[in-house]
Amino acid sequence: MRYIFFGDENFHDDIAVRLANAGFERCADIEEASAIITFCTSQSALEDAYFDEGGFVQSAHPGAVLIDFSAEVDMIVVGSRGGRHGERLGVRRGADRS
Repeated sequence: MRYIFFGDENFHDDIAVRLANAGFERCADIEEASAIITFCTSQSALEDAYFDEGGFVQSAHPGAVLIDFSAEVDMIVVGSRGGRHGERLGVRRGADRS
């Protein structure tokens, strides 16, 4: 599976070997990526990466998996509802995660 990474490169350095061992290959082009992996250090950076014009919700191809490892930020729930791909379905506060 090919993936792109966005966020703190130190975090990526920590997980890169494990991703490679699991069969993941990093690529530079979102059009080639089956997975988009993020690790942002602020809520605003995470929301910008996903929801700004040209963000991952708009630019990822249908069927791509979005994986966020961000710590200490609210979880953004994205999915499809009523045929609208990439709709922002809600935000779960960090303390509400289960």
